[in-house]
Amino acid sequence: MVPGLAGGKMSASDPNSKIDLIDPPDVVARKIKKANAPPKEVEGNGLLAFVEHVLLPASKLLDGERRFVVERQEGEPLVYSSAEAMKEDYQKDIVSPR
Repeated sequence: MVPGLAGGKMSASDPNSKIDLIDPPDVVARKIKKANAPPKEVEGNGLLAFVEHVLLPASKLLDGERRFVVERQEGEPLVYSSAEAMKEDYQKDIVSPR
């Protein structure tokens, strides 16, 4: 089961814990902004779970390789091909919920 955006399990009774395929872009953006993503905490982190279970696999389907890019205001973008590397950087505060 894919963890929900709000932390814990995804629930149909909590519309903010999941992104539906038919959600318009503005709703998806709102849900992601509200996702549970405490700095440096990997367990129960809705954003990390979404990247691991949705975005990385989807990127493989779209581009032929697992890849998630984090654009930064300063410095080169961070490019992840595995959830484990992203989680390590998240714990070290190299990549943050912003």
